[in-house]
Amino acid sequence: MKLKKRIMSFLLTVSLLGSMCSVSAAGISVLDQAAAAMLTFTKQDRADMVTLLAPMVIRDSGLDSLIEVIDRYEPDSDGLLSPYLEYALRYTDKETLKKAVNSLRLIDQYVREDYIKKFQNREEKQLSSAEKNAFDSLLEITYAKAPNVKALFEEDDITTGVLANLMQAVYETNGKQQLFYYDGTQYTLRHLDSSIGKKIGEIWDIDGKSWIKSVIQELNDRDTAEKNLIFQVLSAVKMAEKYNSKPPVNGNGSGTPSTPSEPVTPDGDKKYVPRYQTVEDTQGLFDIDVDSFVVIQVDMTDKDGNVVSEPMKEVFRLEIAVSDPKAMLYRIDKNQITPVPFSVCDGEKMTVLLEKTGYYGIKTNPDYFMDMQGLWGQQFVESLYQRAVINGKEDYTFAPEDSITREEFVKLIVAGFGLEDETAVVSFEDVAQGAWYYPYVASAYQKGIVKGIDAAHFGVGQKITREDMVTMISNMLNSEGISLDEINFHDLHQISGYALNAVKIGKSLGLVSGDDQGYFHPKENATRQEAAKIIYMLLRAYVCGEITLK
Repeated sequence: MKLKKRIMSFLLTVSLLGSMCSVSAAGISVLDQAAAAMLTFTKQDRADMVTLLAPMVIRDSGLDSLIEVIDRYEPDSDGLLSPYLEYALRYTDKETLKKAVNSLRLIDQYVREDYIKKFQNREEKQLSSAEKNAFDSLLEITYAKAPNVKALFEEDDITTGVLANLMQAVYETNGKQQLFYYDGTQYTLRHLDSSIGKKIGEIWDIDGKSWIKSVIQELNDRDTAEKNLIFQVLSAVKMAEKYNSKPPVNGNGSGTPSTPSEPVTPDGDKKYVPRYQTVEDTQGLFDIDVDSFVVIQVDMTDKDGNVVSEPMKEVFRLEIAVSDPKAMLYRIDKNQITPVPFSVCDGEKMTVLLEKTGYYGIKTNPDYFMDMQGLWGQQFVESLYQRAVINGKEDYTFAPEDSITREEFVKLIVAGFGLEDETAVVSFEDVAQGAWYYPYVASAYQKGIVKGIDAAHFGVGQKITREDMVTMISNMLNSEGISLDEINFHDLHQISGYALNAVKIGKSLGLVSGDDQGYFHPKENATRQEAAKIIYMLLRAYVCGEITLK
């Protein structure tokens, strides 16, 4: 498995990057041995080998033929490729070599053809002086461990520009999107094309998500100076982009406005109103690193604009101007940072509910779930994940089309709206004390949000239906003041009597709708991304003051 991972890393990032970014020392050693073998041929022999192999590797049908040749190879045979196979099989076995050849299928065959021609012609990508210096510095790190690679590159005129040109095949193959984000300290996944992930699994029997996680880990294991060098190289060839974790506030684009938000004169029953201002100098304020945040200080002011110091007795609402729809707000204490769950962002302003004045930080984070990229529910799922309301099935995986169970949805409601009651108890036979879902079911039951499927059972493990989902939500809301729309779904008669009013509430609030044909499908099971959308829309309505809870 380790050898497979090294070769995979080599094929998708290292062979295109001069083996500088994502293989271990052992992997570079294998590469150096291969380079030593290649140096036993003349420069012309190597050029002839590329000319001979090019037609075979350009097309998938050619790869099939090459794999057949490897399969049939016997020592001392007279085929055109026999001398090369003899050397290659000194360092690996037939099966591994065939899989290495097969891995070229990761690159679209038309992209493959274009880039092989560019390599044969030694076409160079134009680099800035800073980019070239980064390439050269990174190559020197590799050359120190692999001197034969240096000798091979020098003899065959493989310059940094040639390497850079070749590397861009990754960008082309990845749907013309960068693989990685880099925030100055850590690499994270930006986008891995689903076709690549699928091919990795088919060719190498390695899960695509697991493979990309290992590559990211290898990148992040480097020291900061080397990670910065790697980023300059990856950025130059469109394999990574800088992640801006500091969204502008107050709309001036700098992230450091010089004036606080304008205070609003209290009216009605309001005695004080909140305002915020950016903190430009945070030195000495915290015992933790806050460099990746735009730090703001939130105060309360009286009708004359004077800051008041008395502690707040009620939750208050604040709007913060931002320019990134993914902006998140965090509470920053002396030695702790925690996400503010009651916050929503539309790209122009962030609306939040706060309990305390003090220091907060604005930050944006890269998308986390690989299987949500491009799906209609991505923004809802990612928003709830950043607020610690929702989790994935496993690392980087949300499983959006899986059905959601009754206890999973109850957790979303209770965790999403801070309704957990540590003293709550419940006596359903299938709700075991100590189970992860017990406090959520108990809290929801005590507040009248849920009932059991019968007097003795909650229905743990059962998939929740769409009508039961909106019924739980309706039970949580104070429906007074909600103007109910009439519902005219074609399958209205299939909605259970206990759920009919709840469906009206859900539709009136924009939480649920029918399909394109006008059917609600009340008995169908809800998916995980459908549930995420409903919880997020409910959260937005609550934060913006459109609804209240019982």
